[in-house]
Amino acid sequence: MPRLPYDYYDLLTTGHAPAFDAEAAYRFLSEHHDPLCDMRLAHWRGDIDDAEFWRVMRQYQGANGGFKGGIDPDYTGDVGSIHSTIEAMRILIAHQQFDGEEIGKLLDFLHATVLPDGSWQEIPEVLQNPKCPAWYQPAQFRICETSCLAGYALEFGAYDLWTNAVRYIRQTWLQMPDAPTAHPYWSVLLLLGRSTTSSDRSIALDALDNLNAFVRNRKIDAWDCSAIVEILVGLDALDVNDTLLRLLAMLGAAQDPDDGGIRTEYGDTLRIGATFNALMAVAVLMQRGLVETKSEMTTMERKWTERHRLQALGRESADLLIKNCKLVNVLSGEIEDGIDIAIGGDRIVGVGHGYEAAHVIDCTGLYVHPGLIDAHIHLESTKMTVFHAAKRMSQSGTTAVITDPHEITNVAGLAGFMFQSECARLNRYIDVYFT
Repeated sequence: MPRLPYDYYDLLTTGHAPAFDAEAAYRFLSEHHDPLCDMRLAHWRGDIDDAEFWRVMRQYQGANGGFKGGIDPDYTGDVGSIHSTIEAMRILIAHQQFDGEEIGKLLDFLHATVLPDGSWQEIPEVLQNPKCPAWYQPAQFRICETSCLAGYALEFGAYDLWTNAVRYIRQTWLQMPDAPTAHPYWSVLLLLGRSTTSSDRSIALDALDNLNAFVRNRKIDAWDCSAIVEILVGLDALDVNDTLLRLLAMLGAAQDPDDGGIRTEYGDTLRIGATFNALMAVAVLMQRGLVETKSEMTTMERKWTERHRLQALGRESADLLIKNCKLVNVLSGEIEDGIDIAIGGDRIVGVGHGYEAAHVIDCTGLYVHPGLIDAHIHLESTKMTVFHAAKRMSQSGTTAVITDPHEITNVAGLAGFMFQSECARLNRYIDVYFT
């Protein structure tokens, strides 16, 4: 079952960051219940599996494949909407849900609703609904909706949607007047913040400058702070550390000292979701090391090292046990039958017998081996995009490839190579190296 690292929940419940009391926020969530947030917390804890996660999420997916009322507390309609789908995709990515029938319906919805210029606006069926929030009304420049949907869609391998959206943003960015909110700026960073082309990087830097102006003036709501943190932590090519720390301070300032929940100008109905998202954002920042002191992280790392040691000795249950597999021993050249592999957090803590775990996968008759490296390949010969080729290869045990891009380069020159290089860098399935 693909999940976030096992120590992620530990960071949520015991972490501490400057001016933010994570324990108080967790107590708030324990006392104030929301079906969606309760399910998400249970999934992170490992109390429920992906099937139960989708049993709840499926209730929010409309017949058109988009997500309907309840995902976005402002919207209560039964028709899947563009704006609710944005929040749903954010949730799915956070919980590493990238495959399945429901994802296929989601991508069909995005393809069905995208406009000819590569942008999105709220669909007519939602706009005609009396329950439609006023802020769903289309704007002249559809920067936020387009950047969010395409930026998140890229995580699901929808490179075509991303490419067309980027073309739209490039055409409209300089035409857009100064925005009254920070939404267009942080959403563009989601879309273009990882792109390496000079034109995209220029737009991303401009967006970051404008975002920082809002951050310095504390003109961003706590609900949006969490989303911005999730986006910025993935932008290694941009200097965003100071921005992240300021956002963290803003989350702390938005925390109610009496009940530990997050206050948001968007209304009390969003307090539970805002508090949950703030905890998630703080955990992400702690993993990045952006805390006032390192003492908390050092203590936690020491605790997890000790836990791994006890799991390896069999004195404490592992988090996951892969049982009765046929282990391909690449050192001895043997296939060892009936082997158990114990996993603690994101590490293998033991191989052999005598381990126990809360979650067990019975692999009787199945082979387990280290990740394979394809030492020579031409990715374009697969007749698939890098995303889809990488996905298929990962399903067969390949975790890295070394590709010679001479075919696409012969046909399309430097532009072809840059296209494939960018696709390779953004894919999440395997490591791609070029010769």
